[in-house]
Amino acid sequence: MAAIRRRGKRWHAEVRVRGVNQCRSFATKAEAQAWAVDVERRIRAGEGVSVAGKTLEDLLLRYADEESPHKGCGDWEATRILHFCRDPIARTRLDQLTPEVLLAWQRRRLGDVSGGTIRRDRALLSAALRQAVRVWKWLPASPLPDVPLPPDNPSRNRLVSDEELARLCHVAGKDLRTASARVVAAFAFAVETGMRGGEIIALRAADAVLARSFVRVRKSKNGDAREVALSARAAELLREVLALELDPIWGLTQSRKDALFRKVRAKAGIVGLNFHDSRHAAITRLARRMPVLDLARQVGTRDLATLMIYYNATAEDRAKLL
Repeated sequence: MAAIRRRGKRWHAEVRVRGVNQCRSFATKAEAQAWAVDVERRIRAGEGVSVAGKTLEDLLLRYADEESPHKGCGDWEATRILHFCRDPIARTRLDQLTPEVLLAWQRRRLGDVSGGTIRRDRALLSAALRQAVRVWKWLPASPLPDVPLPPDNPSRNRLVSDEELARLCHVAGKDLRTASARVVAAFAFAVETGMRGGEIIALRAADAVLARSFVRVRKSKNGDAREVALSARAAELLREVLALELDPIWGLTQSRKDALFRKVRAKAGIVGLNFHDSRHAAITRLARRMPVLDLARQVGTRDLATLMIYYNATAEDRAKLL
């Protein structure tokens, strides 16, 4: 049976049929009634209902196994899913996964992590729930859209200075046979090219076309392949690391890259800098040299508005261009 109730400015519909409980909120009573009728019909017909006994953990682990490996951010998704599965909400049965349960999880998490972290986790959770609804037919609808988003983090505007980069190089040393030196060289390469850290450490010798001053990115974060132009300094760094004949050419994993960068940064006495800040520095620098469409192609973004997030030139810097 369906129950339709008004809660504040929203209409809450709840359907209980054959042991299956589904809830969702709507802007109007008519929308709530139509949804309830459709869900009840589908449950009675055996269509699109949550699989008996399945939990959110079951859903996420299946998504990690079947969908994440085909994505450019698959390793990140798999790591986040394993972390998510350690949270108590993962044991929630799908027929009990309501907007209220998700909102309680979100509020609890806000005590430990930033709104930006929760937004990223929500994006992953949304993709998994969408797959469960549209393809696996484990759910009639996702409850996540009815949960308000937490406030996002303020945009970062951290730029690495030449002096800081010199300190990193001094601490790590120049011997690229050491992983620490390669991490700092990869960071400098990222500042020159605007490439993401994951794209850099995935490069193989066949991807480097030094004779024509570019490298091929086989698969970027958005799933596209692209060619990235190399400055003279980037080509020099790449030539030096290629001489080591490692495979991939930087000889690093994502986790090792991040751990070693934090270690070198601490020894250099630098505060508040992370590897991804290289992208801010690169886009801010390259924006002075490249037309905006070329810049978007160089750094691998389809949304030009995204460039504004990473463009962090100061008013003083802009004044010098006038």
